[in-house]
Amino acid sequence: MAKKSKGFRSLLKQQKLINRRENTLNKFEKTFQQKEIANSFTDIVKNPQGEVKMSEVLEDFAEPYLPETNSLERRRMVFDMAIVAWNLAIMPEHQRQPALDKLFNDLMKGNKKEILKRDLNDLIEEMVERKLELFPNNRRYILDCQLENIGDQFHLSVASTLAPSGSITD
Repeated sequence: MAKKSKGFRSLLKQQKLINRRENTLNKFEKTFQQKEIANSFTDIVKNPQGEVKMSEVLEDFAEPYLPETNSLERRRMVFDMAIVAWNLAIMPEHQRQPALDKLFNDLMKGNKKEILKRDLNDLIEEMVERKLELFPNNRRYILDCQLENIGDQFHLSVASTLAPSGSITD
């Protein structure tokens, strides 16, 4: 059997990575469709034409918080907080704090609740300001995300709403 060239091996490796990403995206789509929130949406569109990829937008948005996250679990936590902040930033300002308080009450129990709530609230407020400053015209809600370790990198899949009519996306 003939020896494969270095370029061919590189191309084969790249194709395998593309296939893994596509499989990851398909698996995420199936998982998302089984969630209760998916029932609120009749049409799920994958990579809609004329829309930015929200996975890329979310990665750009969360970028300052990612360098110190070397594990899959820590990265997931950053993306979860980024999604909360992103969606809060889209809400009318008077609805943000009640929504955040409800989230904290649903998630946190115990004696250290107030300390953790204050620290997380500060971080989320910082992220909300970042969203409003850097992505002011992107009004798409992020519904869910999936992060997977695919070899030597992470792959992020995002389910989001389409841009509301008349809005501009970044």
